[in-house]
Amino acid sequence: MTTQIATTATATATKLANYCILANYRIYDRTGGGGTEDIYAETLDAAIEAGREWIEAGDWSSEDGTYRTITLPCSVREIIRYRSEPLPGESIDDDGDLIDAEGYLIHTAADMGEIDEDATDDNDSYDCSGTYSDDLPECDASEDGEHDWQSPHSIVGGIRENPGVWSNGGTSFSTKSVCACCGRYNSETDKGSQCHPDEARSVIEIEDADEASLAWIMSQNNGYLPEALGEHLGREEDTLAHMQGKIGDLQVEAQDISIGIWAEIEETDLSDLTRDEAVEWLEDLTSRLEEAKAESED
Repeated sequence: MTTQIATTATATATKLANYCILANYRIYDRTGGGGTEDIYAETLDAAIEAGREWIEAGDWSSEDGTYRTITLPCSVREIIRYRSEPLPGESIDDDGDLIDAEGYLIHTAADMGEIDEDATDDNDSYDCSGTYSDDLPECDASEDGEHDWQSPHSIVGGIRENPGVWSNGGTSFSTKSVCACCGRYNSETDKGSQCHPDEARSVIEIEDADEASLAWIMSQNNGYLPEALGEHLGREEDTLAHMQGKIGDLQVEAQDISIGIWAEIEETDLSDLTRDEAVEWLEDLTSRLEEAKAESED
C-alpha cells in the first residue's frame, strides 16, 4: 500500500493533494510484525519523522493489566526504481523494453519506473524507531486526574535514604510509590541497559489503595480523608466536610438552648483541629448541650 504523506509545509500538502507523486521512501516495521509502508517525503529527515509517527500509531497496548514503555524498532530506506530512460549505450527496443548495447534485456517495459524490490531492500537503512507508553489510569481523587506520586518510607519501605527503590541486579531496578491523592500504588520495574529488543523497557503495575496508604493520606490531612477521595470510596464520614456538617447541625440546635455553645462553635475554626480533637470536642459539645437542654426544661 502506498501512502502519500505531507511533510512540513502547507505548500507540500497542496502539492500532494493536486499531483500524483510517487512514493520515494519505504518504512520497515522491525518489531517482528514485518509490515512496510511506502511514503512520499521531501527529505530524509522528513521520512525518518514520518516513519517514527507511523510505527508509534500502531496498537501497542498491553493485554496483561500492566502499563508498559517499549521501544518500537523501525527503519526507513529510499526506494529504488527501475530506470525509465536509457543510459549511454543502452536503448529501448520496439517492445518498449530497456536493452544494453549488445541487445540483452535490462528490464521490460512493464518494469519502467516501478519499484526494484531487491535494490530497495538492499539500500541504506536509517533508524526511525519510536516508543510507546501505556496511559496510566487517572487519579480518582484529584481535580485534574493527575496522580501525586510520593515515596514515604513508612509505606513503600526500602532504605530511608532512598525509599521505595530496590536493585534487581545489574542495571535493572524497581521503584514503588503511592499517590497522595487516591492512595493507589505504582510499582515500576526498569530493565535499564539489560533490556532485550523484544522486552518492555519498563513495566508498571498499579495496585489499589489499602488501609495503610489511606491512613497515611489521613495523617497528611489532620486525620481526614480528602473530600473527593472520601466520596469515591463511600467514606464521607471520614472527611472534614462531614465533621463540619455535624458541628453545624449542633450549632443550629444550640441557637435556642445555649448562646455560649453557639458562640464557641462560631469562633472555632474546625480545620485547626485534628480529626481526633474534633471528635472529642463534638462529644463534649453534645454532652454540654444535653445538660443545657435539661436545665431549660426544669
